[in-house]
Amino acid sequence: PAEGGNLFSSKINRPILGDIGADENRTINVSYANIIFRVFIWRDALNELMRKNPVFGFDLGYPFRSHSLEVLGWATTEWMADGWICLHNSYLDFVYRAGVVGMLMIAAIIEVLIWLTIASLRKRSLTGILLTGILINWFIAANFLEILEMPYSAIPLWSLLGLNFAYLFKKTTT
Repeated sequence: PAEGGNLFSSKINRPILGDIGADENRTINVSYANIIFRVFIWRDALNELMRKNPVFGFDLGYPFRSHSLEVLGWATTEWMADGWICLHNSYLDFVYRAGVVGMLMIAAIIEVLIWLTIASLRKRSLTGILLTGILINWFIAANFLEILEMPYSAIPLWSLLGLNFAYLFKKTTT
């Protein structure tokens, strides 16, 4: 067994090799905690939405607090002081902040992605399919990150959407 513990403990608490940004302090426990952290935030946000049932969501001044994280003593730095925890899910954030309007925005995003995929396939455009695939990848990643709102990720995403439209629906003059 490993020093100071059993074999299982030594495997769990070792650094994750090959992980982007892995250093000696990042263990598999940190990765699991990161996943569980998100699940607790999502559960608390959904519970609050169901309990208070705001048709148009909570306004931007309303602080979201994850009671599960507070009970566990996680996120005790600026999040505990400010009473604001990023939901780590752009779609849930839309629904939490905009209610029914947020759901309509999500439906519109899905409809546009389906529309772009069909247009790319009809034109048999490999470039269009690849551009649309990149967009779909970004919108899937929005399930786990705040991609659609943050400037460092939202600007390239929405720009890519514009480029995809420009490429697929450009007017050709003869």
